[in-house]
Amino acid sequence: IDGQPLGESYVQFADDEIRGSPRDNFGTVIVPKGSLLVMGDNRDRAYDNRFWGFVESSRIKGRVFIY
Repeated sequence: IDGQPLGESYVQFADDEIRGSPRDNFGTVIVPKGSLLVMGDNRDRAYDNRFWGFVESSRIKGRVFIY
């Protein structure tokens, strides 16, 4: 985040069905201006930006109200 690696010692990838997918090999990305990076909270089963790309800010229709 902001040029610094995020240490996530709690993360565990244990799903052999999708090993080697973009989920495990996402790497470093630069989010284009006017876009968002949207990640799922279930890392082993989330089909999110790692699979379908960035979301243009103009496509957002609501606001987060619980976080």
